[in-house]
Amino acid sequence: MPAKKLAGGVDPVENSQSTSNKFPFTPKQWFSDRLLLLVVVIFLLVLLFVVGFAGVNYYNDQVSNQLTQQQKVDFTAGKQLQFVYAYNKERFEQLLNLAFNSSERTQAADSLGKAFSVLSLEYGLKPNKEMRSAMVNILQYIQKNFPEQSSNFSVPCFEESCGGLNYSDELKDIKSLVENNASIDQTTRLTVLSNLNNVALASGSDDKRAEFNGLSAVFQGLKSLWQENKDAGVAKIAEQILILMRKIDPESYQFGVQRGLFTLD
Repeated sequence: MPAKKLAGGVDPVENSQSTSNKFPFTPKQWFSDRLLLLVVVIFLLVLLFVVGFAGVNYYNDQVSNQLTQQQKVDFTAGKQLQFVYAYNKERFEQLLNLAFNSSERTQAADSLGKAFSVLSLEYGLKPNKEMRSAMVNILQYIQKNFPEQSSNFSVPCFEESCGGLNYSDELKDIKSLVENNASIDQTTRLTVLSNLNNVALASGSDDKRAEFNGLSAVFQGLKSLWQENKDAGVAKIAEQILILMRKIDPESYQFGVQRGLFTLD
């Protein structure tokens, strides 16, 4: 028996086929496709995260390995540095260990900078080629590995060998007397020698005022010491300083004498 047509003369079979053509995806198919797309997106995100995380770890490992490899660098060139203060030596070694064992670039640079400052302090107390050479090596390392930090440091020169000091014969004699006088305590000796270096530095730049003021500071330090121990050797050094002061700046010297500044009593 032929199928009945719907109102309007539409065949039910034809109507079903027409509807299927207009809507090719059933709700079940639509859900499956969306689920598959979601799974793919999640997979890609996880993949990107894993790759990115691995890349960061690889970079950190490379930095850490690089610093660890540089642990073998000997800034002293195999020479034993002579520190005035033992705690500065200990601090210097601690800072180097922190720098080379750190995986953080900023911390490594900061520790090396502090180690440089410790040497600079010691060098100012007792200038010597070995200490200055170590500072040069550290600065070169910083310039190579942490160039953004290199402008914060400079190597001082308190020696004749590097052209920074100009010790006259008179000043050399005074320095020798200070170094060999057993009655001068270490603190005073270091202060006097540091001031003498400043005098020699001023002499190298032809700064008469700075020379005179440096010698005046040395005299006042020795004057205080002489008033405590009355050592004849200290008095002799003080007298030689006054002679040199009068030679460098007669006018300023005479001004000080008139005001009683340059007497031991």
